[in-house]
Amino acid sequence: MKDLQDLVRVFALYSKKSFDIFLNDNTKGSHGKMHLLYDAIASGTVGNDVDACKYLYGSAVDVSPSTYNSVKARLTRRLVDSCSHLDSEKAFASERTKVRQQCLTDVAALKILQLYSANEAVISLANRLYKTAREYHVTSAAKDAILVLAQLEAYAGREAAFERIASEAAVLVDEERAENLATLHLQRVSSWYAAYWSLRQDNEATIKHYITELAKMKEQFRSVSIHECYYLVSKIYAEVQQNYSMLLTLAAELQAYYDTVPHLKSKLIFSQFVISSMAASIWMGQYEDAKEKVVQVERLVSKGKAAWFAFKEYHIILAQRMKDYTLARSIFLEVVTHPNFRRDDPLMMQKWQLLEFYVRFVSGDQQMRTSLLPSEELKGRSKYRHFRAFSASFGVLSKDLHGYNVVAVFAQILFLLRVRDFDALIQRDESLQTLRRKRLSKLNYRLAIFSHLIHVMVEHNFEVATIERASANWLRKLRNVPPKYKGGTAETLEIIPLEDLWEMMVDELKHPQRHHHTD
Repeated sequence: MKDLQDLVRVFALYSKKSFDIFLNDNTKGSHGKMHLLYDAIASGTVGNDVDACKYLYGSAVDVSPSTYNSVKARLTRRLVDSCSHLDSEKAFASERTKVRQQCLTDVAALKILQLYSANEAVISLANRLYKTAREYHVTSAAKDAILVLAQLEAYAGREAAFERIASEAAVLVDEERAENLATLHLQRVSSWYAAYWSLRQDNEATIKHYITELAKMKEQFRSVSIHECYYLVSKIYAEVQQNYSMLLTLAAELQAYYDTVPHLKSKLIFSQFVISSMAASIWMGQYEDAKEKVVQVERLVSKGKAAWFAFKEYHIILAQRMKDYTLARSIFLEVVTHPNFRRDDPLMMQKWQLLEFYVRFVSGDQQMRTSLLPSEELKGRSKYRHFRAFSASFGVLSKDLHGYNVVAVFAQILFLLRVRDFDALIQRDESLQTLRRKRLSKLNYRLAIFSHLIHVMVEHNFEVATIERASANWLRKLRNVPPKYKGGTAETLEIIPLEDLWEMMVDELKHPQRHHHTD
């Protein structure tokens, strides 16, 4: 049923009219079982085979499973056959994608016409297809078209014409092979990149080798696909290396490349680079540059899409860093109330719980109704119920890094300073120092130094004057850490720069009366 639901979703979204065209006279009426099944799935009336069968046949006991399966199979076949008639004008925004769909449709038509020996029609269609496919870099379609033309010239005994066409076909065969290899490189690197950060680092040398290969390919072939694979793999490498200058350079280079082939520009791919360069500007402290990219991204991505959620993660961090807390609050509410927000994604929920903490903490907002924390965790809480619930949601720091565990502990410590719960803070510090010695020093110098600063606070018994003297040298070290460690991977996310976070912690010690109320 899931495969059929997916097909129906596409047709329901991209015009049902194209489906109606292919309903024959026996099923076009309102009582046609295929039509009824399509409508029931599209409307969400049925969600599984049992419900669908009952919907079509009621409680009839004489209906065999094969009867229902036959209807489902015929509907599936009809939808698959109708795919080439999806409304591309409605379905796709880019000219490139619409032309690509038409090329794929023409390839199928070309091969069907060949079966019926409609040679004149084949020659005409193949020539048109080849010209369009080359213009829009649809290499596989151009190759199929020219191989058909080569076959016809060969069978007609026109040797010179065949050799001319065959040489062009050989170039396309090589280009398609290169495109496939480039795509595999990108897919393999993407599979590593989706894993945890520690696993991704193990493959840096291989990624660098792929970049070298892809650079040679893009010099040899004009394929837009190869160029995009080169830039996408290079972007991943720059993110793994936390090389923010490289990310900015790649975004500029991709823009320059697309300027040479404007009809091939992928808004989806380009938006990824603008979002990455926006993040790079944030981590480099270039907030005005990041603000300019916000405007650019808002023109590129659609609200509620995956890219929009990725963009909003950086947008809210930018607002926090620029101390625009009203904007940060509105971004938070806009995202978490959107129907496409993935509450079933644990890592996404952890990040937005962390963002919620800072939105509430810096603004002192305890009245905001929307929260990512389970409602039962907030019952019976006092003034700081949201912060306590947040602190409880992240468990005790383990010996291994996982998700936003470390940076969440920093947020917990900020809260514990506000409520003057020094005993709990000391317990957090013990776990943090164990992890610092075993893992943090190797992973990220800034996290390690900041963890040591927290220990300085504990060592000096939370006395502000002695803490400020003892921490001065460590603060200098923190400020002088290379820019690559100021980033935003899962384990190292700095929603607020660690230097500013330290000032907030010291301020909580200096002025407890500003915030503290007995719970």
